[in-house]
Amino acid sequence: MLSEQQDDTDVSLNQRRRRSPKWIRDAVEYWGTRVYEGDLGCDFDEADVRCWRCGGLTICQKCHIVPRSLGGSDEPSNIIPLCARCHDEMPNVSDPQEVWRWIKSDHGELNDTFWLLKAWRGTGFTNVEWEQVQDVDEFVANLKILMTEHCSTHFGQLNGGPRVTVATWVWLLRTAWERSRKKEAPSVDTH
Repeated sequence: MLSEQQDDTDVSLNQRRRRSPKWIRDAVEYWGTRVYEGDLGCDFDEADVRCWRCGGLTICQKCHIVPRSLGGSDEPSNIIPLCARCHDEMPNVSDPQEVWRWIKSDHGELNDTFWLLKAWRGTGFTNVEWEQVQDVDEFVANLKILMTEHCSTHFGQLNGGPRVTVATWVWLLRTAWERSRKKEAPSVDTH
C-alpha cells in the first residue's frame, strides 16, 4: 500500500514537472546554486513542483521577491514559486533578503505537513499533554466527527479555494484531545 502511494506521488510529480511553467524552471535554475535548500520548505529536486515555503505539492504562483510596485523585476533573480496561502503571507518590502529570512525562519520541514504542524504547535500542548491521549483510534474518530459535524471550510479572500484554516485545525486538535483524554462522547456545547 505504501509503495503504491509512493508510486502515485512519483507519477504526479513527473506529470507536474513536465508541465512546470518556464518561469519556475528559470527560478529553480537561478536559485539552485545561490540558496541553501535546507532553508527552504522543499528540496531543489522538487522545487519546480512544490511551494518553496510550505513544501506543498500544489499549483504555485509567480511571486516577486521585491514587489513590482517597489521596482522589482520579472527576472528569475526576483521570482520564487509559492502557493497562494504562502504568497498571501509573504513580506511585501523592498529588502530582498527579508523574503529569504521569512522563509528560513518559518518553512515546512516535511512535504505537505506545514499547515497541520503549524496548527499542532498552535494548540500550545506539550508532548506530555499529547501523551495523555490513551487511544489514538478514539482521538482520530473524535477528530473525524468534529470535522464533519462541527466545522466547515473557508474560501479565503484570494487564495486558492476552500481549505480548513489553521485556527480551525487548532480547535479541532484541541477539542479532539480534550474528548479523547476525558473519554467523552463527541458533542459541542452551544451555551
